[in-house]
This record gives sequence, C-alpha cells and structure tokens, in this order.
Amino acid sequence: HRVYLYYFERIVRAASGAADFALPYWNYEPAANRAIPAAFRRPKTNNPLYVQARNDGTDADPRLRVNINRGDPVPASVVSASRALAAPRFGSATSLPPGFTNLLEGQPHNIIHVVVGGNGLMADPGTAAQDPIFWLHHANIDRLWSQWLRQAPHAAPIDPAWANQAWTFYDEAGHKVQMTGAQVLQTAMQLNYVYDDEPAAPAPPAPPPSTETAEIPPTPLATAEGVTLDRQRPVAATLRALATESGRVVAAETARSPTYLVLEAVQYQGRQSTWYEVYVNAPEGVALNATSPYFAGNLGLFGLSGHHGEGGRVVFEVGDVLRAQRRAGIWTGGEISVRFMPRGPRSSTESATVPPRIGAVRILQ
Repeated sequence: HRVYLYYFERIVRAASGAADFALPYWNYEPAANRAIPAAFRRPKTNNPLYVQARNDGTDADPRLRVNINRGDPVPASVVSASRALAAPRFGSATSLPPGFTNLLEGQPHNIIHVVVGGNGLMADPGTAAQDPIFWLHHANIDRLWSQWLRQAPHAAPIDPAWANQAWTFYDEAGHKVQMTGAQVLQTAMQLNYVYDDEPAAPAPPAPPPSTETAEIPPTPLATAEGVTLDRQRPVAATLRALATESGRVVAAETARSPTYLVLEAVQYQGRQSTWYEVYVNAPEGVALNATSPYFAGNLGLFGLSGHHGEGGRVVFEVGDVLRAQRRAGIWTGGEISVRFMPRGPRSSTESATVPPRIGAVRILQ
C-alpha cells in the first residue's frame, strides 16, 4: 500500500503541475475529525471528490446510523489503532500473538472501509480506490505504520517472508516500476516524505528484517465449529471447552496469559455493507455497545476472503475482557459464548447472496 500511495502521489503531482503536492491523510480518531472531510461531500455537483455510493445511514440501530455524505461521524468504536500500535512485533497473516499488521488490518483499515462504504465503492476491494476518500484513508494507515516504526526498535519491521518481494506499479510517465518491502521502511530516507506529526529529527534506519518468527505455540481452550452470521439479527455461538479445570475454562484462572478469540476461515461473497460488533459472554436481553464489559472488537468483512477458498483469519485479544468479567462477577469461568451483532446498512444485493460463514470460533491461549 505504501508503494501504491507513493506512485499515485507522483502521478497526481505530475498531472496537476504542483511540484509540492502531497496526499493529505484523514485522521479519524479524534472526535472532531470523525466526519468525512467536507471537501468530499459538498457540493454534490461538479465536485470530483464527491461520491454518492457511500454509507447512507440506514442502520437499524439509531446509534450507528452513519450517513457519510451528510457528515455523520463514524462510530468512536471503529477508529482507534491503539491495539495495533501496542503490538511489539510486525507479525504475519497467521501469527500469534497477533502482530501490528494483523491488528491494523482489522482496525481501523478494514472496518473503516466497510463503515464508510456501506453499499458503495469503499466496501469492496475491487472498487474502493474509485472513491477519492480511499487515498486519505490509506495515507492515514501509512502514517500509523510510520508511528509504529518510530515507537521502538523493531527487529522485524515487516514480515521477513515479504521483505524482498517486488511489486509492480506505474510511474507518472506510464512506465512499469518495481519496489520491495525493504525499500519502503523509512519514508524520509528512502521516499523523501514525512508526516506533519513526526518529530523534526529523522528516525534511525530500521534494522534489517529478522529471520526469526518467534511464534508461540497456542493452547486451544474452547471451540465452536461452523458459525453462519446473519445480516439482520445477532448470532451467538457457545464454545465447547477443550481444556478445563474443575469445570472451568483454564483461561479464566490464568492471571496474565494472553488469551485470543480467533475466527478461522471467514468466508463471504461479494460486497459486504454489514459489519459486526463482537461480544464475549454477553447474556440475552442486555443492551450491548462498545463500552460494555462484553465488547471484544469489530469485524469488518473486507479483503478477508483469502485465496483458494480457504477464507481469512481474524484475531482478538480477549484476556483482559475475561479477567474483568471475572473480577466483576459477571462470568464465573464456565463456558464461553461469542455474539456477533450486525451493524450497518442492509443491502438487497447482500441478502441475495450466501450469508457470511466462520469455519471455527476458537479461544486460544
């Protein structure tokens, strides 16, 4: 994505004749910035930045009705990158603990695509870049990667398996060009740009990609196989305990061990305007929102379908959630349930397709 942005910026710079043109970014995390920038929504006519095909605010829950072109803010629960920025490792597509790349891909990358796109362009990887807001969203994702790289020395700033993979794009003259992951780790030194919130002093060069994977073999604690999601109603899955102690899931008794909710083989068809709030151990009849003690995170179905039909993988860290529930006495350490609450506009096109399905829902430690 960094190479994509880099060459697109050069193309716009050449086409506009503005030698100092730089892509702006949309930092949607501060409360004052959660509405799409005004230049992208008004005026509606003769404005090349305006796209009608965005979320039109038809969510059944009035708290989450986001009419993007009206200037409604995206929900506070979908904008934070704090979990990704706290990750000590870059990670890979399947790594546990989940790395920076896994966590940032889930939020805010995927979920912003779905919440902003609704039934429109941004919700589909095949059409997302046709909405000009795509470039501001991805510039912000790029900024967050720069921020993560500055926080501390990272032995593996990218997945070593991809360090020397060359990607082909086109430059401002229409010529094919190639760059590798290792060539884009330092924006100032390698690509000649910085973000306005970066310190004046340049960051030190990144260490070479590590060949160590440092994977931690997980212990499966509970599982539910084959969960089909519903775009209209919440779906709950009760996980069968695999490792127990006196009838209680061992995860509940461990004070500090990381505990993960893993969604395996996430499969769906076509553009998905529905996104899901994920809750752990939420009882029936309790009002649920992102500030409740049951909230684990958001699931945005964007770019997760995987290759060869195997589906994608999503990981949430839920150890803190489970421990807080134990301390509050709202969960006794027995069976674990996971509830998927649908949010966002409901598309008639979606309803005609096969509903999303999760091959397995697992608790790992």
